[in-house]
Amino acid sequence: MHLSFLIHHMLEAGAHSGYLPLFIALGSMLLEDVSVVFAGVMAADRYISPLVAVPAVIFGVAVTDFLFYGIGSYARTHPWLQSFVEHERAAPFKNWIHDELLTTVLTARFLPGFRLPIFLACGFFGVPWKRFAPIVFISDVLWSVVLFTIAYLFGFFTFGWLGVFRWPIVLLVAGIAFFIGHARFKKLKAVPEETV
Repeated sequence: MHLSFLIHHMLEAGAHSGYLPLFIALGSMLLEDVSVVFAGVMAADRYISPLVAVPAVIFGVAVTDFLFYGIGSYARTHPWLQSFVEHERAAPFKNWIHDELLTTVLTARFLPGFRLPIFLACGFFGVPWKRFAPIVFISDVLWSVVLFTIAYLFGFFTFGWLGVFRWPIVLLVAGIAFFIGHARFKKLKAVPEETV
């Protein structure tokens, strides 16, 4: 049995089960970029319609972003954490998030590793839902459609050339992007020790 047959069979089984949009939405909640790329290549291979895959991706990404906001908003109600919201050291950051919401959300959307802390902070520092939700949803739609289209075109134009070997390439590129984003986030998180 060839590897290409096995991969093809597994994708066919998922596509015909009717659960593929659900798997894409759930995958988008866990590893959004990887799921969007996989959905784009699967659509190019005709395992799923782009008209089904794109809304599933957007749904998963948007639900995750709104959950991050909700967790931050809920954390604000805890008495111990409330002291951080009202602390004078947090005031510049709180004001910056409120004043520069569009820039902040777009930065978080397009830089790996920033969504979780920024969207939690938006909820935590009380950015109004009516301001947060439309900006995040529009950025989710734009990001998902652009990334899906790139993955779809990659899958479409490399189908005859690379065949089933596109999948390891997709995995490799997605893995590299994930590790680069993770390394950048760790680097930004690292605080140099102060000498006394």
